[in-house]
Order: sequence, then C-alpha cells, then structure tokens
Amino acid sequence: MPENTPPVPASVPRSTGQARLPRSARRRWLFRGVLLLLAWGAVELVSFLLIQLMVNGGMRGILWRQLPYKNAGQEQPSQTETFHPYVGWTHNPDFLPEVDCCGTKLKTNRYGFFDSTDGVHQRSPNRLIVAISGGSVAWQMSCAGADSLKRKLHEIPAYRDREIIIVRLAQSGYKQPQALFALNYYLLLGGEFDVVINLDGFNEIALPSCDNLRSNVALDYPQGWHVRTRDIVDPRDADVSLRVFEIRGTRQRNALVALKSPFRFLPSYQLLWFHRENQLQSELIDLEVDLKTRGDERQRAFVHSGPHPISKDWKAAMQESVRIWKQASLQMHHICEANHILYVHAIQPNQYDTGSKPLSEEEQEECYSAELEYGHAVKEGYPILRQEAEALRSQGVHVFDLTQVFSHSTQTLYIDPFCHVNHHGSEMLAEALGERVGQCLSEKLKDSKDQK
Repeated sequence: MPENTPPVPASVPRSTGQARLPRSARRRWLFRGVLLLLAWGAVELVSFLLIQLMVNGGMRGILWRQLPYKNAGQEQPSQTETFHPYVGWTHNPDFLPEVDCCGTKLKTNRYGFFDSTDGVHQRSPNRLIVAISGGSVAWQMSCAGADSLKRKLHEIPAYRDREIIIVRLAQSGYKQPQALFALNYYLLLGGEFDVVINLDGFNEIALPSCDNLRSNVALDYPQGWHVRTRDIVDPRDADVSLRVFEIRGTRQRNALVALKSPFRFLPSYQLLWFHRENQLQSELIDLEVDLKTRGDERQRAFVHSGPHPISKDWKAAMQESVRIWKQASLQMHHICEANHILYVHAIQPNQYDTGSKPLSEEEQEECYSAELEYGHAVKEGYPILRQEAEALRSQGVHVFDLTQVFSHSTQTLYIDPFCHVNHHGSEMLAEALGERVGQCLSEKLKDSKDQK
C-alpha cells in the first residue's frame, strides 16, 4: 500500500461498487407496493361489483355491447334492415344471415328476404311454385303452416306427385303496395310462379291510419319511413345532424379501442368505458328528440315523408288506406293474369274484429287491449275491407274472407295484442288457404280441359 494512502477504518465497510438501501427503506417500499396492489385489487373488485349491478350480463354484457360496433359501426345494426329501391326496405344479409321462424331455419337470401332459397325458380311439369306475400302473419304462416298448405295442395290429383316450392315474399311490417312491388321485383329477376297467395289486412288498415297519419307520412309509404330515413340529413337540421354523426363516430371509436386494449379484461377499464358510453348515448337521445320535435313543428322534408296526407281526418285516412289496399290487389291480379299465374287474396283474421273469435282467458289478459289504437282501426276498417272485397270479386279477383276462420275455436291462438298467432293458428290459416287455393286450381284445370 502506498505511504500516502490513509488506512481504512475497520468500522467502515469497503465499497462493492453499488449503493444499497438500508433495510428499513426497502421494507417501506415493499409495504407501499403491497398497499398499492391491495388498493388496485379493491378498485377492480368494486368496479366488478358495480358492473354486475349496472350491466345486464356483467362483464360479458359489456362485451356484447361493444361487439356490434366491430361489424355494424353502431350499437344496433339498424334493426338488420337496409334500403331497397323498389320495396322500401329488406333485411341485410351482412348482419342477419339466418333467422328462426316457428322452428324453421331460414336464411336472408341475396335479395334480402327470409327464405330457404333465393326465391327465383322456373316452372316445370313436376313442380308447383307458390309465392306467399303479406306481412308478419303471412310470413309466419309460410313457415309454421308450410306442411299443412302442401298437404292440402297435394290432395288435388293433378298435383299429388309434384314438388311444391314455397317462395316467401312476405316480410314483417310489409303493407301494400310493398307486396305488389315485391311481386314485380321477383318477376323482373326471372322468377316464375304458379300461384301467388296474398294474405293481408291488418297492416293495411292499422299502420297507415295510425302510424303514417300521426307522423305526417304518405299513407302508401312503408311503416316508419321517417325513422328509417333519419340518417338522410335535412339541410335545415345540419347542425344537429352533424353532432349526431360525431357522437356515433366517437362511440364506435371508443368501443373498437376497448375491444383491442390490453386492459380490456380489467373491470375498472370497462366501467370507465360504460360510463362514457352512457354519457354519449344520453346526449344522442336528446339530439334525436330535438330532431323529432323540429320535424313535428314543421312539415318534414320530402325524403322523410313523401307527399303529405291530403287530410288529417282519421276516417278519410281509413278510406284512403282501403283504396290503396284494393288497388294494389287489383294490380297484382292483373299482373298474375298476364303471366298465367293464379292469384288468391285472403283477408287475415284479427281479434279486434267483432265476433271473429271467442277469446280464451289467456287471450283476454295478454292479447287484447281496449285502448289499442290499432284495435279501433280494425273495428272501423275490417267491415270496409269486406265490402270492398265484393268489388274485387266482381272484377275477377279470387278474394276470400278468412276473418272468421277462428270463430269456432275457444283455444288460445293469439300470442300478442296485435295480430300474431301461435303455431296452431298458423296451421289453421294454412289449411283454410290451402282449401281455397285448391278450389281455384281445380276450377282452373277444369276450364283448361273445357277449352280444349
């Protein structure tokens, strides 16, 4: 050791090249870390419990609220519907590829209709192609009552060995003239039919005179047209509409970030997303109420309403609704006649049609409301439908009044306060229709033989 180097005191430890915290300091930091972890765990636990209380389905429910943004760009994929240039709207196969109808699995075909095929078939001697048009009752009947309808048609000797193909042109919510235009559209696509069955009445009476008239929308326009077109901006409302689209964009962006975030499994992170989502949703509701109020205070833009009803009088609207129904059916008859198709029109039953069915106790409690405006429309409008059906018959249209088809049945058939029936009710409708169609086909065959 050099002479000038002072000796190292024995009480001072030699340096190892790295400073070490005193043991007491290390304990303090460890204690702080444990407290931080406990606090974090408490925050996550409280967040998890709050989500369980506030969100249906808990954490899984949060995920289900975020997932639609991934494909649809919004929390609800626009009720799976999309605009159509000829029939007003159809279902969107991008968002609803398959649907269950009374136990029958149907796909949304390439044209936007619920069916087992694309619906475009050509005639041949070994098949009978039957199209069914109308609203939800007709559509459900085409599924639940398909076997009953086919069985009735197979009772006709000439069709006993034929394959019967059912083409579903009916859609829930459709009303005339949508059935007329759906028929035209499928004929344009190259579809061929032997029989077209049009089962309607309730939508044609209730929806125009109640929904369309109240919203100042053309009576012949599809139901809820002003709602379906709300994304088309009225220039007078550009300021509010801009904010609506901004909020939708923010909600979509937040949901997509949440779905990809490495923190997406943390309840606290999802609770913050849920809180922000609710704030934006509340603001969006306020803006949409503002837009509706503006539309109610002035005439809606033409794109949202079409030609406004000439009269605000409810009874005048009822007469006009019946006229549209009658004219659309007559046009369907002429189109079918020109294409050598048997057209059969039937008026569907409804529980508000006086004397049409002895309601069961369950139906009286769950499926009938004396205050329902639709029910008042049926009581007022169905007698007019029956009267105008006579005028259609005088012009060669095969019109059948099925409003009394449940008149002798005391069992529960209706399933809601509007018009829908259960599986057995659909089978009864199908059997009644099959019998009438069978009569018409037999007469047609007889006339063909006589001409020869």
